[in-house]
Amino acid sequence: MKRYLLTLVTILAILGPLTAFGQSGWTSPCSAGATIDETSTGLYQVNNSALFFRAGATGVVTARYDVVNTAVPSVPVTPWATFELGYLDPTGGNVTATLFQVDPCTGKTIPICAVASIANTRPACVVCTFPANTVNFLTKLYFVQVNVNRATTNINPQALTLRIF
Repeated sequence: MKRYLLTLVTILAILGPLTAFGQSGWTSPCSAGATIDETSTGLYQVNNSALFFRAGATGVVTARYDVVNTAVPSVPVTPWATFELGYLDPTGGNVTATLFQVDPCTGKTIPICAVASIANTRPACVVCTFPANTVNFLTKLYFVQVNVNRATTNINPQALTLRIF
């Protein structure tokens, strides 16, 4: 019995760190790595981690971020189950983010998880959860779409960060 227990503890000690590597997630500051929608090119600017409006611009800034497999060692089906948006949303603005799954052959998109900001004068995060093992890089592609909205120039909503973990 002692030998069995010692063997089990040894195996868990070896495999534990390896499975922990697979737990890593995907992250992006909203100022980096985005493809800006062509309807938004004259509206947006970035600074530090933030995506927001240029002075005098209103409307909707739409940005898309490619989600890549960051697990080390690479695992095709990730344990990720949480999608998070960091934002600043003073009253009168709005920031939304949606994680999409894409069929690689048809291009058909399916939303997996969506979040929306809650008016706040300080930076905050909002999360949604989805079933673990939903993200499968062997069979699907993934992206996040962020929309920053404002109707008036006296507010400055900002998309700050994205995480999937």
